[in-house]
Amino acid sequence: MSLPEDLIRPLMASIQDASPSNEAIKQAVQNQIAVPGAEVYRGDHLRVV
Repeated sequence: MSLPEDLIRPLMASIQDASPSNEAIKQAVQNQIAVPGAEVYRGDHLRVV
């Protein structure tokens, strides 16, 4: 399926690449704040799903 050119440009401009901050997630978990999609094991290993 292909989009018209006038829709492709705004769509591509709205896509952002973001990666999670491992340290921020670890700190949140240590402070007992739930982080959806992330699990920390033994305080060292981070898994983002």
